[in-house]
Amino acid sequence: MSTTNLENSWGIIPVAGKGHGLIAAVDIPKGTTILSEKEIFRYGIPVIPGFEYLDGSDRMDKFFESPSNVAWIAVGNAIAQLPQNEKDIIQNLTYHGKTEDRTYWRIRSNSFTTYDGNDPGTPIVRVYENISRANHTCKPNAVFSFNDLTGQGQLRSIREIRSRQEIEIDYFSNVLSPQIRKKYLHENYGFQCTCEQCEHASVRRSRRRADDLFRTLDIEHCLHDGGSACKMGRPIKNLLTNAKDYIEILNHLEVYGQLLRDAYVRSAQLKYLRSLESGDNAKTIAIGARSDIRIALNIDSLCQGEDTACIEIKDMYPGRRMSRAEAKLWEIEK
Repeated sequence: MSTTNLENSWGIIPVAGKGHGLIAAVDIPKGTTILSEKEIFRYGIPVIPGFEYLDGSDRMDKFFESPSNVAWIAVGNAIAQLPQNEKDIIQNLTYHGKTEDRTYWRIRSNSFTTYDGNDPGTPIVRVYENISRANHTCKPNAVFSFNDLTGQGQLRSIREIRSRQEIEIDYFSNVLSPQIRKKYLHENYGFQCTCEQCEHASVRRSRRRADDLFRTLDIEHCLHDGGSACKMGRPIKNLLTNAKDYIEILNHLEVYGQLLRDAYVRSAQLKYLRSLESGDNAKTIAIGARSDIRIALNIDSLCQGEDTACIEIKDMYPGRRMSRAEAKLWEIEK
């Protein structure tokens, strides 16, 4: 799989209704790092007074709740300390929010939230000179990821991108429901999405069906409790059928990235739980689970690059001690 950076493979041009956007200057193969860069502005979201109990994404949501949030005073002060050329870059970013809250909407609309491996509870808001120009689509041809090894943000192609085609990402890639997506994009980015994925009846039905199937696959508590089928409320065999149908819909919709990766991990986890009650068939089921995990690793490599893709064995069965025999059976070969 290619991880090559393509020099001069993209440019920034005006895009009707969107301000500016990234455009491919050449044909870009699938699985390519299109660009990689350090942020021009970063801000670690601190503990918010009165909401000290919030962590991670909950703290981020509260931080972005309103431009009147006292935390935004610190953001404005931090931007004021930037070199003039970097302030100019931020001032020229497109936003769709209210004109009286320009700084708030520019940062909210053009930033990416990442987490530091040394402090996973503190969200870090990052704005990039070029990556932040990537516009939204519900059927993206690229994804953003943060490379902990280089400390840089990167855009990677998840499908082939033709020359002069816009390079677009999904601003809300972890939810399928059209209604929830449209509401989120309007509230957080200030625009109404009217793409085929949001408006076409058959696509909307498929997304709703996938969302319903996903809700049946919440088995984290069962993994921690040793995989008791009775705690799931339905037989593991039925859940495996749901996982298979869910993956088929995602592939049909061409939904790549974290959702598809997590779907294959969940399928592998269910196969692991199934193997515990399958006796002589345990080894065959384990082989199927290893296949799912390899696919998930390939998706990680596609979206993040081979140097950062990682699914640990403990992700398969958190909170449960494995016998040596089981660990050997479930060992995922590199």
